[in-house]
Amino acid sequence: MESNDKRVYAGYYKRYDGQLIYVISTAKDADTGEDTVIYMPYSLTKKYGYFTMSKRSFCEPVIIDGKEVPKYRRQTQKTPSADVLNTVKATGFRGPIRRPSDDDDYDLYVRRYQSSPTYYEYARDICKNYKKDIEAINECIKLKRYLSISKEDFYKAHEDVKLLKSSIATRLKEYKEFFHEHFVQGISIRKYAERHGINRGSVELIQKKLFKEFAAILYERDVSEGKTRIKPKKNKNT
Repeated sequence: MESNDKRVYAGYYKRYDGQLIYVISTAKDADTGEDTVIYMPYSLTKKYGYFTMSKRSFCEPVIIDGKEVPKYRRQTQKTPSADVLNTVKATGFRGPIRRPSDDDDYDLYVRRYQSSPTYYEYARDICKNYKKDIEAINECIKLKRYLSISKEDFYKAHEDVKLLKSSIATRLKEYKEFFHEHFVQGISIRKYAERHGINRGSVELIQKKLFKEFAAILYERDVSEGKTRIKPKKNKNT
């Protein structure tokens, strides 16, 4: 697998020599377009500093005692402390993003904009990350700087959020209440069902219909603009 195809998660990694680092996010070099990893070394003194490394270098293996091993191994058992998360957020970086799910058992991953394999997944991704994207966009506008999001991703998120907001006010108006409670207020599927006196299956059906209809809107936009904002998976047999 090519290094650029590997997903780099937000969280702790241990280097082959035992050094621990905390990966904050990934970004693209503005001049070369190369993927980079933003991280900070683990510190017991709480004196944090930020560094970058090419994703290619981060993911490449090293030879130790004649054996090829990963340069960095993810430490899934170690979670970031409140001090680390507060430091990351205080300097303008977005905290870890949770994998889209309706359950509490999340994993951490680095957000990729407009890279879903289907329009349904694209619609789902925008809805699931709506609140975080709004916060990141507003922060960039307020500070007039691209901090927790790259310039390229800012414009991608901005156009997607804008379309979603206008769609919820018009063609998707029947889902407005559900969207606000679930994706804006953060009420779970289970709690939404209890609040409205319906079963969870009915709520999940509402959500699927929302994703499906918004997917159609996204597709129509791409067709009208002559663009493709999804990245279908390549067939390994071709």
